[in-house]
Amino acid sequence: MPIRLFTMLAVLAFSFSARAATPQTWDKTFPITGVADLKIDTNDASVRVSASDHNQIEAHVTVTGWGVGAPDGVKVDDQQNGNKVELHVRIPRSGFTFGNKHVEIVVYVPSQTNLDLHTGDGSIRVERVKGAQRLESGDGSIESSAVNGALEAISGDGHIRVDGRFDALRIRSGDGHVEAEVATGSTITSPWSIHTSDGHVSLSLPESLAADLDTSTGDGRLSVDLPVTTAGKIGEHSVRGKLNGGGPLIEIHTGDGGVHIGRS
Repeated sequence: MPIRLFTMLAVLAFSFSARAATPQTWDKTFPITGVADLKIDTNDASVRVSASDHNQIEAHVTVTGWGVGAPDGVKVDDQQNGNKVELHVRIPRSGFTFGNKHVEIVVYVPSQTNLDLHTGDGSIRVERVKGAQRLESGDGSIESSAVNGALEAISGDGHIRVDGRFDALRIRSGDGHVEAEVATGSTITSPWSIHTSDGHVSLSLPESLAADLDTSTGDGRLSVDLPVTTAGKIGEHSVRGKLNGGGPLIEIHTGDGGVHIGRS
């Protein structure tokens, strides 16, 4: 290849790489007059949602490595119906791009907001949001702090860490550990379940919580630091009994990991 042609191609590649690496943003604000409902669906992006003191949903999508809205770029669609807001972010699966490729969705919501968040391949992080939460990642970690309400968190291949006051709790990870800290004032309005196929489980409960406990591990150590009334002996890999006289069911299972239940 002639030196001049090689130099020209190198300059073009560097220029294209610099443009591709420059983040582009999509921003929009949605006014809210009551309890908000937010749905986010994306095939490949990280999602972060935080509570704010404003009566609005403020959404920001930062794109690196693609354009926004171009035929071969990231497509952002939004819809508002009253206090319900939907955000759909689609990232192209094909095409050649120089430099790093990354999409981050950051949203600020009123503290009282119901969430339905789904990403095919990215992490989810929620901070200080009250209301029902359904969080699902196909291949990423999930974290939610200071929850106040019902929570469902599902990850195909990532760890899950949550804390707060729960009414309903359902956690499932295909290949990750689970850490859940339950605050005083939590109530079990329907059975709770924590399952992971390949990871340890750490659950912290208030000493006063009344529940039936069904815990098992296929291949791991099991320990319970709370007083449990059992019918029969405690097995090496399973415990079934009652906390504070019993109540609604808490079911915990891991296929290949330890389980520890302690005090919050």
